Amino acid sequence: MAEILKYGVYEKKCYSLNLSRNHFTCRSMPLLSHTLRRWRNLQDLDLSFNPIEDKGVKILAEALTSPNCFLEELDLTSTG
Repeated sequence: MAEILKYGVYEKKCYSLNLSRNHFTCRSMPLLSHTLRRWRNLQDLDLSFNPIEDKGVKILAEALTSPNCFLEELDLTSTG
């Protein structure tokens, strides 16, 4: 995941990212949350069917309140 996020932040060519069904947990969310604060081009993120649970969603929510986060769509289907 780190390589994908690194590419997105530095190349800034990715506007949509589908990370569904990748077995990400709440432990993955701090890295993703940090990245969302810097990845201004990302508009659509799909995290569906990953067991991130409430704790991971809370971590992610912190990034979404950042003025540098321009995410327009977030899919959290079946993440509990």
